[in-house]
Amino acid sequence: MKTTSTFFFFFFSFLLFCTIPSTAQFLPIHHYNNEKNTWYNDVQFEHSALQPIYTEDTSTYIKSKRKYWFTRKLFDENLLYRKSNNTTLFINFMSDFYIGNERSKTLWTNTRILQVGGKVKSNFSFDFNLYETQTRLPGYLDTLSISLKSIPSQGWHELVTKQGTVYDYTYSTAHIAYHTGNFTFQLANDKLFIGDGYRSMLLSDVSIPYPYFKASYDSKRIQYASIYMQHIDQFAPKLSEELGFQKKWAVMHYLDWNISKKWTLGLFDAVIWQDADSSGKRGFEMSYANPIIFLRAAEYATSSSDNAVIGINLKYQYSLNTKIYAQLALDELKVDELLANKGWWANKFGLQLGVRSKSIFGIENLNGFTEVNLAKPYTYTHKNTQRSYTNYGDALAHPLGANFIENVSRLEYKYKRWNSMLQVNYSQYGLDSLTGTNVGKNILASYNTRDKEYGNKLLQGIPASLLFIDARLAYMFNPKLNMRLELGYMHRNEIVSGVSSPTNIITFGLRSSFRNYYADR
Repeated sequence: MKTTSTFFFFFFSFLLFCTIPSTAQFLPIHHYNNEKNTWYNDVQFEHSALQPIYTEDTSTYIKSKRKYWFTRKLFDENLLYRKSNNTTLFINFMSDFYIGNERSKTLWTNTRILQVGGKVKSNFSFDFNLYETQTRLPGYLDTLSISLKSIPSQGWHELVTKQGTVYDYTYSTAHIAYHTGNFTFQLANDKLFIGDGYRSMLLSDVSIPYPYFKASYDSKRIQYASIYMQHIDQFAPKLSEELGFQKKWAVMHYLDWNISKKWTLGLFDAVIWQDADSSGKRGFEMSYANPIIFLRAAEYATSSSDNAVIGINLKYQYSLNTKIYAQLALDELKVDELLANKGWWANKFGLQLGVRSKSIFGIENLNGFTEVNLAKPYTYTHKNTQRSYTNYGDALAHPLGANFIENVSRLEYKYKRWNSMLQVNYSQYGLDSLTGTNVGKNILASYNTRDKEYGNKLLQGIPASLLFIDARLAYMFNPKLNMRLELGYMHRNEIVSGVSSPTNIITFGLRSSFRNYYADR
């Protein structure tokens, strides 16, 4: 609550201060066909991996030709849009509502959305999104929310211990950015994403929004960003009721290099540490404020045992419409142990390989992707949750945690204002035993409780698999607001030790949102 209040203060103070226009905007992280989509059409950007993408907006506002105010606002325009020589401001009130059915159980979500944004001179831009939601979740997400003490990808909730509860929560994001020359400085409360795939093994938008400051440099060949962020650990004991949940800090760097017209190489590093430890208040570690990649040397210099992750992001532009992408995340690795092939527990890494394409088979607006992701046991874990690669108990990388292999494939087709989508996920993973043996799937578990030192392998533990199918058909009323009438069908079947738990959900509603909600877990 304190973080949200702080950003409200910054946001409204900024509105009072702003008197002049800008040409910059943030394109939201969104993996679907829509007007603001960068997913299949990122060839227009020099750098596409670090999202949200900050871009110059050279478009002009086109007023709808519809006769009546109501139809203009319903089908084509922002609710309020004002532009002068000095300012640009838009305001929208939206609704994201749907009802559904799961085994005779009625599901529903009712979200009211306030969206405010604008541009200020050639240097400033801002936006603010507030989501107020009441929802009854599907059974598997209800169970996950109770165990995490937060709604996955959405927000913290008051302690709920009973299934079938109606959750009431608030979700908000905000950005304030200053742009000068090739440099951008951004203060925000949101999520970040690094990668060219649907998932990311480095940093994804799976968890709850968090406050961060990002300083970046962009040119045609090089993009470099230093990111300073704060996360929450609701599982660690509270130091006091006044201080609330314990905090943890993270610093990340990302270097994106366009080697040629076809090849792009990205280098990533991150370190996470707890705000307070047995020696007392630690706070922000100034030795990590160094904006130069890599942080591993700084970690050793402090004689710390903080959680450090490094990685590589690779993209190959096979053709104008098709790109191949890959990622490698290294949590810890010793080459001699890897070559010995004895299954040492601390050889922890994640991999991704995928391809995405637009206008498949030459059919305009037929887009799709397929990718494979995997993470070795104990990847992203640490001695305690205060150093694990998590925020509010949810993963900062892949939502399945570790000790898994997954394939995600999707096809989308857009015809005029009609959109259709079919996505299929299939994953295999190894679960802890009923006695609590830690085999490396749960990234919130301490790696000190690992089952064994050697003999570890991918998918160890109780064998489990997950099939997830998501199909949607929507009519887009207003592309600017992503407002659509949508019919959806979801099938989820988890099989653990041969026991199947199928779920079928049908939904229908008036949807409007620019955020990813990862129900495919």
